[in-house]
Amino acid sequence: MTETKDEKKAIPTTLISVLFARPEFSAEQLRLNYRADWGTEIPKTDVGEENATLMTMIDGMMVSVHITPVPIEDGAAERQAMTNYLWPEAVETAKAHTAYVTVAGQHRGQEPLVAASLAVRFAASLLSQAAASGVLTSGTFMSPEFYRTSALADCRAGRVPVMNLVYFGLYPHEDGQSMNGYTFGLAPLGAREVEVIRSLKEPREIFDMMVAAASFMLDNHVLLKDGGTIGLRAGEAYPVTVGPGRAVSGESFKIGY
Repeated sequence: MTETKDEKKAIPTTLISVLFARPEFSAEQLRLNYRADWGTEIPKTDVGEENATLMTMIDGMMVSVHITPVPIEDGAAERQAMTNYLWPEAVETAKAHTAYVTVAGQHRGQEPLVAASLAVRFAASLLSQAAASGVLTSGTFMSPEFYRTSALADCRAGRVPVMNLVYFGLYPHEDGQSMNGYTFGLAPLGAREVEVIRSLKEPREIFDMMVAAASFMLDNHVLLKDGGTIGLRAGEAYPVTVGPGRAVSGESFKIGY
């Protein structure tokens, strides 16, 4: 059913952008919030001049956080926000931002998933600041409540924060009767993206299947297998194949669901 992951090409840095309604970022407040959220003490000396940057080492990985006191150029934030079908105010909120804070986690020999999860923890703690309005990640824009709640629940329980790292897209098939689904964000973590093509299932069921497949791979450090099966419940066995991506670059796992 599965195969162990091959050695993956390291991706040097994970980048996450937190949009701010006002340019009122405090690196010292982030230091305190990170300690409250995760129980890890960041030295006060890691806060930069004018309280505008933070640079620290955690578990051998370098994390840097800094503010850019202007909006993201060319409407890129709004375009990404358009993909969030779960948050009606996403585009309006993205348009209103006046600054953004970048979290950069350097892998330094660690697995991409480990470094990405560390960056998620910093982004979640950033959202405690009053001016933070949402998170640009994995090609979409997530609300502060969704992002922070998901991160705290998964990271504190020792699980991979799948909902913070992967986007799950849905769109109609051209036949007008069925639905397609795809993931965006698995490939940088050492897996393949997942797609469901021409499914007659309800959108929520397709969403749940993709979440289950992504969680299975990331939590267990394995890949789905070409010619194998996967199911949401005991006794289910939906076929898995590998082929060129329809909505994603490269090859993807196709689940016949």
